[in-house]
Amino acid sequence: MIIMNSAPGRKMNKREFRAIVPGLVAALLLTLGYCAPTRDAQTITQLESARDQVHSLYDTFTGSKIDEDRVDAVRSTLAAMRSYEESKGRTNVLMVKQIEAIEALFEKHLAERKAVSRWSGTHKNNKKELIGVAFQTAIATENEKNE
Repeated sequence: MIIMNSAPGRKMNKREFRAIVPGLVAALLLTLGYCAPTRDAQTITQLESARDQVHSLYDTFTGSKIDEDRVDAVRSTLAAMRSYEESKGRTNVLMVKQIEAIEALFEKHLAERKAVSRWSGTHKNNKKELIGVAFQTAIATENEKNE
C-alpha cells in the first residue's frame, strides 16, 4: 500500500503518479468486473422453454381457431421473462430489449394470423423460423456473457 506523504494541495510528481497507477487500474478493473452482467442459466432455460411454447402455439395456427388460453399463456411467459430480466438492473438492458423485440414480433404474428382464417404450412414454418431467430439471438447474447 502506498501512503502519500505530501502537503495538501501539492501536485504529485511523475514518480508518485506512476506508483499509484497500477492500484487505480486494478480497482477500476475490479469495479467493472463486479458490475458486468453474468451468464444466467435460468434465462437460457426460460428462453428455450418460451421458444418451444411459441412454436407449439404456431403449429395450431394452421387450424381455423385460435386458442386464446394458449395465447394468454405465451404472453404471460414472455412478460414474466421480461420482468425477471428487468429485476437484474441496468447491466441487463440489452436482454430486456431483446425480450421486448420477441414480444413485439409475437404480437405482429398473432395480428397477422387473426387477419386470415388460417396459416398455410409454409407460412407457419416461415413465422416459426423468424421468431426462432429472435429467440436464438437472445440465447446467444446470454451465452456470451463472461466469455
